[in-house]
Amino acid sequence: MYRGLVDGDKMSKFLRRFGYVRNIAKLQSNSKSSTNITEGLKTFQRYIGINATGTVDDLTWITMIKPRCGNKDIRIQRRKRFILQGSRWPSRGLSFRIIKYPTAFPRQFVEIELSKALRLWSDASSLTFEHRKKRDKFTDRETDIQISFEIGDHGDTEPFDGPGNVLGHAFFPQYGGDAHFDNDEYWTTKSLEGVNLFQVAAHEFGHSLGLEHSNDPEAIMAPCNNVYRRTRFGFDSDYPKNIRDLFGRWEGGVWQSIPDNLDTALSWSNDQTYFFKGMYYWKTIRFTLQPGYPRKISEGFIGLDESKFFTGNLDAAFVYSGDQKTYFISGALFWRLNENREFRGQIEHDYPQFVINWLRITNKITDALQWINGKTYFFSSNVYYRYDHVRQKVEDVNPPFPRLISDWWLNCNQTNSNHDSTFSDIPYITKLYTRPRRYVVESERNRCRKECVGLCFRIIPFLLLVSVMFH
Repeated sequence: MYRGLVDGDKMSKFLRRFGYVRNIAKLQSNSKSSTNITEGLKTFQRYIGINATGTVDDLTWITMIKPRCGNKDIRIQRRKRFILQGSRWPSRGLSFRIIKYPTAFPRQFVEIELSKALRLWSDASSLTFEHRKKRDKFTDRETDIQISFEIGDHGDTEPFDGPGNVLGHAFFPQYGGDAHFDNDEYWTTKSLEGVNLFQVAAHEFGHSLGLEHSNDPEAIMAPCNNVYRRTRFGFDSDYPKNIRDLFGRWEGGVWQSIPDNLDTALSWSNDQTYFFKGMYYWKTIRFTLQPGYPRKISEGFIGLDESKFFTGNLDAAFVYSGDQKTYFISGALFWRLNENREFRGQIEHDYPQFVINWLRITNKITDALQWINGKTYFFSSNVYYRYDHVRQKVEDVNPPFPRLISDWWLNCNQTNSNHDSTFSDIPYITKLYTRPRRYVVESERNRCRKECVGLCFRIIPFLLLVSVMFH
């Protein structure tokens, strides 16, 4: 137990504010409330990587009262430096404007530090940022990220609390991307005193660009990562994959030896992408075709052969969100790989199994993918399903699944242009060009080219895979 004085009310407010305890006001008894707080405390302890006792020890309380970001910690996942929230900006060229400066920190230093923080992200991606300094009522409405230094309750239901504690917060792209900083903080630059504006801004802009908190204490997106570092502050070697998924830094070219009309494609987190047709596959690393291909599928993915009732022509190859293993679907059957490694991974002994017994989807699966929001989508002709891997069934939501690809992925139905936030991460792929031995995809928001819809129905998941890497 903590040897000092623990403020029980402050602890429960902390757990509620940062997402560890939900709907506590709706509980019917004190015993249920106490149980909810205990479980929330255990969840927080697991998040910071200490023994989940459900009681407050020194490290638990000290971490709770540290200055930190005001955004919720939300999801507990394996330790990752960057966790994708799901929504993204439709354009790579973003604008920002500082609409309210701090009262006790020179304006020129504010502009330098905030621009430097945004440059940290642009250097790691294909994004560019335009600083709009001149106030204009017309361009203000179109500015992507508005930045302000606020005091207390400033109109967004997340009030600041004076010096210390919450330093700032920012909204994900689907909610506007604005970033707010607490004006009451003692903002500094290159000093061990006060709060380092550059490091806090780099963190908050990560939220503005679509990243959630990380439970790695050394990551930029760690909730409490605001102590000034004399050494280089930035990304280390494990950042590229998730940032590239969200913002894109595509390096590659055109592959003259890969045929048209591929069956499906598979992408792993090590930048390796595999393209399948018939009984053969091709391998690329960062979209560079590797020598020695095509190979037989059974060579690289051991056991996916006739002895396991596979006769070629995969319908889907994807990493399933439920266990992060690779699955293959062909017709009514599916197979699971025991590890995501070429030449090492083998089809598990109790496969194949029937797709309908797993997914409870009666329609034939024509492709599948795990999207950047961590959810798995299954496609069948012109409709799709979103799968709940926790409950192991198609998600039960309104409007129900299956849904039309044309309405929810291509945005052809203009009446659905204002989707709720659940679907704000879905891209609108509207132009498709097929050329000999290559595909080119362009994305536009709220527009659709009707003439391409029929073709998109057939290969939309493959295009989405390519689209992730292009963007």
